[in-house]
Amino acid sequence: MINIFLQRAFLFNYSLIVLLVISCSRNTINDISINTKSCDSIKIVEDKIKKISPLLLPDTSSTSDGNYSGIGSFCFVPPDRIFYLDTYFYKIKAISAETGKDLFSFGKRGSGPGEFEPQPALKYIEHQGVLAIDNNQLRASLFGDDGKLKETIKLKFPLSDFIFLDDSTALTGSFMLLPGYKPIKIISLKSTDVTSEFGFIIEPQAKMLEKVNASSFTRGKIGFFTYMSMVNLLLLPNRKEFIYSQSQPYELFKYNIENHSYIRFDAKLPFPVENKMLLEFDEKNKVAKSGWMPSAKVMTPQLINNKIVVPIFSVNAITNYIDIYSLNGIFEKRVGVPALPGLNAFKVIFNSTGTVFYLIVGNQNRLFWIERFKVEKDIYN
Repeated sequence: MINIFLQRAFLFNYSLIVLLVISCSRNTINDISINTKSCDSIKIVEDKIKKISPLLLPDTSSTSDGNYSGIGSFCFVPPDRIFYLDTYFYKIKAISAETGKDLFSFGKRGSGPGEFEPQPALKYIEHQGVLAIDNNQLRASLFGDDGKLKETIKLKFPLSDFIFLDDSTALTGSFMLLPGYKPIKIISLKSTDVTSEFGFIIEPQAKMLEKVNASSFTRGKIGFFTYMSMVNLLLLPNRKEFIYSQSQPYELFKYNIENHSYIRFDAKLPFPVENKMLLEFDEKNKVAKSGWMPSAKVMTPQLINNKIVVPIFSVNAITNYIDIYSLNGIFEKRVGVPALPGLNAFKVIFNSTGTVFYLIVGNQNRLFWIERFKVEKDIYN
């Protein structure tokens, strides 16, 4: 079990190495112009979000061999459940979003139907169930909200996000630091062939693409290790448009599915950071010589009351915000979130009404749990 934890820690830290420095200067890979935004102070709306009792998960206490259970991906399943990946027992567990009571579990590590290798991403699909994206085996398993396997979809490339557009096509998002790479792809569900692709990756640091592709250690591997952190998709109710987000650097776009036109959001960085560290590799020993931990983690955007809501947490979970945008990409407000000193923040999900959000946190003792926050609904006005 120690090996499982070390493997998880390696993948997490390795992804951080290649994300490098967020700064107010944005450098691009494709045809979008360089965008330099000021990091001027923004008035923070305070006292609208309150921390409430944490959700204590089953199996997060010390086990017989001294290890702790971990929480991988998770999603909210209406009306009142949370599905999460237990990375110690390698099961997907369903719990009450109110009490944390263990309801049932399903799946296991393996290559058979409904099984998965480490760290599948979980995503709730409305009227469909929960999708487990297993990039290690290049497939996605769709489970009903009762945990029963409904469908297995073979993939031809690793994904960070997946949306059913209709019975025959899906919208996918992925991240690769490759020249001219198009992160948005529409695929056929029958053949999984790409029917169209568009969009662009914005380079996290100047000349990062050049450094990555000059190294035999990282060439062809970077996209695989960073897909989970970089790209998220949010289908809008009209099903003709979607939000595309890139977490490093902090970027948001609204795309039209048919003609691929886009609006770039007025995303404002919460923390100014200097570009001090370059990416270096020890080719002989196949390790990264220089690494960097980002100042902030930009979480998955959510649609609440026709607003785009973006959680942003500092690495040490002390300076945290919720950013709110109009559907036209206009920045409206930044709402303060209570500090969580001594913890690391990993992922945020909201309930169906946006009145409560849930945050996976962990401490230095490898103990993971879910913090809960109550949100006043008028922040979306």
